[in-house]
Amino acid sequence: MPDQLHRLIAAMNRCTARLRGAQLFIPILLSLPLAACRKESPASKTMDHSQPAIMSPALSSSVSLALSSHPLPPESTETSPSPPLPPDEVIHRPKAISAGEKLPFILWLHGLGASGELLRSALHVDALAELYHFAFACPEGTMDSMLRRFWNASPVCCDFDHQGVDHVTRLTNILRRAESQSDIDPKRLFVVGFSNGGFMAHRLACSKSAHLAGIASMAGLGPSQGEACTPARPVRILEIHGGSDIIVRPEGGRLFDDPSSPEHPALRVTVDSWAKRNQCATLPPTSKSVDLIPNLTGKETTEISFAKCAASVELWTIAGGGHMSVNAPGVVKAALEGLLTH
Repeated sequence: MPDQLHRLIAAMNRCTARLRGAQLFIPILLSLPLAACRKESPASKTMDHSQPAIMSPALSSSVSLALSSHPLPPESTETSPSPPLPPDEVIHRPKAISAGEKLPFILWLHGLGASGELLRSALHVDALAELYHFAFACPEGTMDSMLRRFWNASPVCCDFDHQGVDHVTRLTNILRRAESQSDIDPKRLFVVGFSNGGFMAHRLACSKSAHLAGIASMAGLGPSQGEACTPARPVRILEIHGGSDIIVRPEGGRLFDDPSSPEHPALRVTVDSWAKRNQCATLPPTSKSVDLIPNLTGKETTEISFAKCAASVELWTIAGGGHMSVNAPGVVKAALEGLLTH
């Protein structure tokens, strides 16, 4: 009996090896009749080989099920999936989009020491997206040695550790991804930046205008004298600034009044330079006053618009407003309405 058992196991092993290419499970192999193997076991010599080996109906059904459940995998022709996007580069959309609708896109850039998530929460960007119906992204800047997130916008602001991070390429890639989306209008891509983000918005308008319809710089400034700014096409410029800002002084100076910082241009130098780039007429700009911030007296915001520009250039100055006054809900909403309706 032991000899017969050893021969039976050996025959089963040979059968297993020969059928392994069929990718059946081992329990299925153990249930197959040994007649499936070319070499017979001694116990099988009494079988009538004039008739084909037949499995029982139940066994035949189980093997057929195993073969159909575990077919040979087809050769894959697909490429590896792209790695997932960083969460801060994901493009968000309003909840309800009509069939065939093309959304504008806004790239929101935070200030020094803030973050995309903080900006999104503090300014209620999701609610604004529902109200004005735009897609958006709120990316995060790079961390510096003082654990502040920043954008490398210019020598003035705000790569104080001289890390040399290429934020232009990174942010341009987000814009390119947005303009490739079927539900986003590639002709209505905007940047809205606050403080350091405002400086970065100007940098993108100077170097990547082919991907932009316009920017709103809130408490930021354009390039300093000697910095390159050669937009490929006119870009709408909206500069909004607190008249009493002591961080980025409207009359020009140094950030934080730090004597070791490079000088930044005055507010009017920024907008006058854009008026020339956008081929505005030499006529005096028009002006009007509006009330955007309830806790400041009267019509505190003066809006100056240049005439007959290839793309509009505007300067809004908030009388008595400090560096953070540009974050007021009325200011942000007016800026969005100005960008999206032109």
